[in-house]
Amino acid sequence: MTHGTTLSIEALLEALAKELTPCSIQVTHHRRGPYRELHRFLLKTSCQGREYRMGLTAFLGRPPHYRPWVELHDWDPGLYREGHLTLLLIALKTVLPPGSLLYLEYIGEPQTRRMLERGSRVEETPLGKALSESGFGSLENLYYPEGYREGHPKIRAQA
Repeated sequence: MTHGTTLSIEALLEALAKELTPCSIQVTHHRRGPYRELHRFLLKTSCQGREYRMGLTAFLGRPPHYRPWVELHDWDPGLYREGHLTLLLIALKTVLPPGSLLYLEYIGEPQTRRMLERGSRVEETPLGKALSESGFGSLENLYYPEGYREGHPKIRAQA
């Protein structure tokens, strides 16, 4: 299978700024990964007098073999409680090419974590519902305990 689309850093940041209006978003740190298509960001969002921080890792894609993907990690739980996470997900959905993947850490959202630990389907969890409402599909829980080397648990969703 070939994939001929890439993701643009500029388009990604513009979509986030547009969807999060009237909030503001600022890149506080940007670092390239070990290969040119991988970028890591620390972002700060200011909404209604509150500041929220999050990490975002973006793989821009490498056509024709690899589609872009984005991982949202270390995000402030206040983003979800205040309803801003859904706006952020909608922005990511608008900029990700069809078939691209989004990885959303859920370590900071206790209800989703508890439900998945008890065997609930991803779509039934609060974050699963937010992803579905934002237009993402094919939700899957990606937590496989492997002796403390697996990283944080995340939900994989397809744009």
